[in-house]
Amino acid sequence: MVLLIVLAIGVQFSLFVASCLDFSRPLVARPPGVAGFLPIAGLMGLKHWLATGRLDEVQPSAAILLLLAILVSLVLKKSFCSWICPVGTFSEWLWRLRAKFFRPWPAHAVPRWLDALLMAPKYLILAFFAYFILVRMAPADLAAYIDGPYNRVADVRMLAFFVHPSTLTLMVLAFLVLMSFLVQNAWCRYLCPYGALLGLASLLSPVKVKRLDSACTGCLACTRACPMHLKVHETGTVRSPECTACLLCIDACPADESLVLLPMKRWSRRRVAVTACALVLIVYFGGIAVAILTGHWKNAITGQQYRLTVPQAMQRYPNADTGP
Repeated sequence: MVLLIVLAIGVQFSLFVASCLDFSRPLVARPPGVAGFLPIAGLMGLKHWLATGRLDEVQPSAAILLLLAILVSLVLKKSFCSWICPVGTFSEWLWRLRAKFFRPWPAHAVPRWLDALLMAPKYLILAFFAYFILVRMAPADLAAYIDGPYNRVADVRMLAFFVHPSTLTLMVLAFLVLMSFLVQNAWCRYLCPYGALLGLASLLSPVKVKRLDSACTGCLACTRACPMHLKVHETGTVRSPECTACLLCIDACPADESLVLLPMKRWSRRRVAVTACALVLIVYFGGIAVAILTGHWKNAITGQQYRLTVPQAMQRYPNADTGP
């Protein structure tokens, strides 16, 4: 469902940009949800919001969507990655496609030492942006960026980057697709700084998967089912920031009372799954609904202003036509 919403947003945004480039077309409204793909702007806007009490009026939905993703992680681990993120969904499809044609290939083929080493880049990328945005940038610097010309068309430049990619960009994208095809959840596990941030926030979540020794049969079904390669069968309580609360380990366990989700210890598996899904949807989409109703979702830029700035943002592509 979320993937379909994201595709709809992408189509509408493409039509919006095309209508800004061709004045003969009726102006299409810009979908605010596109700012969900601007995590750096979201982090800047969120810090500025907390520091000054003023929400970014240029990309307000970027800060709101980042805040909601963090709140989801505080409520139910890193469930944003397994229940909402469209990139994670695409990566999972690639893995399943590979597994369909190469079934003998082991699910956890990466050695543990190499697996741990490969996880470092996403935390290093996160640390880089966190240091410069949260530590080095003062509120005045954030305000200058937020109100500056680049932030107004950051989403347009993002579209231009992917619509007219360089050779290097195509090579990097091909490498990421290949990695996700060969290694389960490669992007999410090794390279995504957004997921790294949510994983760290999820450490504060009261929700945890717990294994009860008294009921465990030692079949390893939970570990084989875990898409993040966690050794669930060796763990008392799963506290890893990599846990996405996908509940696949609980679903795979043949002993009903061996794996439980705290604090819903005595609940049935169906009730746990329904409650988890409801929590994620209520926090995330409920937060978006609140932002819409309170007037903090759309930015304050008019359509005519966009028709002046979008062509300038696309001017490095003189023959650009993002329309269908």
